[in-house]
Amino acid sequence: MKHSGKNLHRFISTLLFAMSTLLLVLPSGCGKNEPHVSSLEKGQGVELLHEEKHQGNEGNRVTDSAGNLIKLNGKIDRIAVLHYGAAEVLRILNMADKIVCVGRTVKQRGAFFPKLSRLPSMGRASTNSKVLENILRLKPDLVILGVGNRDSQMGKKLLALQPDLSIVQMTFYKPELHIQEITTLAKILGREREARRYVKFFNSVFAEIEATVNLNGKRKPRVYFENTKAFRSSARGSGCDTKIYMAGGINVFTDEPVPVPMVTSESVVKQNPDIIIKTSGWNLTNFGGYDWDDYGKIKEVRNEIMTRPAWQNINAVRNKNVWVFYNDILGGVGFVVGVTYLAKIFYPKSTEKLNPLKIHRRYLKEFQKLDYDLDSHGVFLYPKLEKR
Repeated sequence: MKHSGKNLHRFISTLLFAMSTLLLVLPSGCGKNEPHVSSLEKGQGVELLHEEKHQGNEGNRVTDSAGNLIKLNGKIDRIAVLHYGAAEVLRILNMADKIVCVGRTVKQRGAFFPKLSRLPSMGRASTNSKVLENILRLKPDLVILGVGNRDSQMGKKLLALQPDLSIVQMTFYKPELHIQEITTLAKILGREREARRYVKFFNSVFAEIEATVNLNGKRKPRVYFENTKAFRSSARGSGCDTKIYMAGGINVFTDEPVPVPMVTSESVVKQNPDIIIKTSGWNLTNFGGYDWDDYGKIKEVRNEIMTRPAWQNINAVRNKNVWVFYNDILGGVGFVVGVTYLAKIFYPKSTEKLNPLKIHRRYLKEFQKLDYDLDSHGVFLYPKLEKR
């Protein structure tokens, strides 16, 4: 069977091989500057190391995505999360019942987190003393933060108030880190079996994408990606650039100098993409996703793109190949679902047997423990593939 070029075949094969071996060889070190070991009461959970100390078994240490060296040291019973991605991963690992507080992004997603959204909310990552005190009052064994500057500052403030607190920083949505982060967190939590099950599912989906994407002698589609802000695109080093490539497309702005570039209307017209992908719903409580059944607003977003001045002659607009995604299934933890939809859009003929809806259902039922009717509820993609 012909694949969509040697580069795509090599990329996906290398990705799947690396992911399938991560559970066997988890990272046990970090970069050049490994920091001092904080004090920790016995049995507290994991230990954040602030300085390199070669004591004990190196197999009991892992590295988070901010470069912090984490020592495994006991059972985790209480977890604080500030971002919906961490909560989603904890459900994959069957640890959602250990969560004691959440952030506003979990609170905003009531249909996706019917139980977790009712927990105490701490808003967003913050160094506000009241927020920090409220978290510590719940006595978490572990706090999971993102890797942004605000998250790092919050982590430092929490450690200043409680030096023995265990903090892990991860992203979960970046393809190149996704499986490594999940398996690392699984090792911290003692949930390796659950992680292996998810990795098997993840690898099987991308193996299916690779097997069905077929150029049939044609070139790869050229894709313009735009996130929730008009003309904010994606380039090499960003998650969506990689996801476009994984689905067999070419990102027209991949060579921009920054990972998330602002482009111009004129530059998009000049690139003349075959397909336009737009995301919507990020950080918006009333627009798209599992809580939403009305396609009105997502249609408006697509119509705005279709009627932009001078865009009528762009191939994607002329051929009505403009698609709007709800952000979470492409830019979040569940991007395995979103990339499947991308592959279906990029190669509608060769991927006839590829069923994104079936994969979406399986992800929700088996890994998110949700009984959700995708046929009747939710706004995830417009136009709907089955009605195109």
